[in-house]
Amino acid sequence: MPIRSPLDQPARQRFDAVFADRDFRTTPAILAVIHVTDEQQARRNAQVAIDTQLDGVFCIDHGNGCDLGRIRAAILADHPGLWVGLNRLDLTTDDALRQMANDDADGLWVDDGGVDPDVPDGEALRAADFDQVRSNVDYRGLYFAGVAFKYQKHAADPAQVARRATEFCDVICTSGPGTGQAADVAKLQAMREAVVDHPLAVASGVTPQNIHEIRSIVDAVLVATGICSSFTELDPELCRLLVDHARR
Repeated sequence: MPIRSPLDQPARQRFDAVFADRDFRTTPAILAVIHVTDEQQARRNAQVAIDTQLDGVFCIDHGNGCDLGRIRAAILADHPGLWVGLNRLDLTTDDALRQMANDDADGLWVDDGGVDPDVPDGEALRAADFDQVRSNVDYRGLYFAGVAFKYQKHAADPAQVARRATEFCDVICTSGPGTGQAADVAKLQAMREAVVDHPLAVASGVTPQNIHEIRSIVDAVLVATGICSSFTELDPELCRLLVDHARR
């Protein structure tokens, strides 16, 4: 099972303890995003991730009544060593963090990390509230927080917002302007320079054709559209191509 590090350990050490064989300067961790419809569909897609040597999966609940905790357990019964994170779109960020006390998932990804670009430096952020909730439930999985993320309030200076987010999460997770749309490489580079070695991930628009543009900038890619044959099904050939282009 993935290593769980103390919460007071630096984010870089926490990330590296899990993805120890990944050097972000050359090869990001590749995490497939499974849009869950039911247990069998999730297990089928997790098998594709295993077969194509991806580094893990994120299961997303779209409010269709799926029990992600039970589905994660079923995936781990098939693949005991697989890294399995969750994204609970049906819950607020603080409620999702509280739920982690029961699910104990390897990672939690939220679209809104609570770092409002309009709140001046030095003033209270919702992210600080999330951080307190996380500490109270002692959730030790990796926390991926959406920052300068799609459909959030526009951040004129993503680098500044990212810098502030380093205090509150393990992995800063950004995106392009919409689902399936690639993030601007200049934006990613500016965020990388701002956060120095704090883990940085991107969660939209990654494909086998453009992974070479960002693989030395980000630590992880969360990818669905670029490796799927449909909204709910991973495509084995596209997964293999992404792995090959990312690691060659």
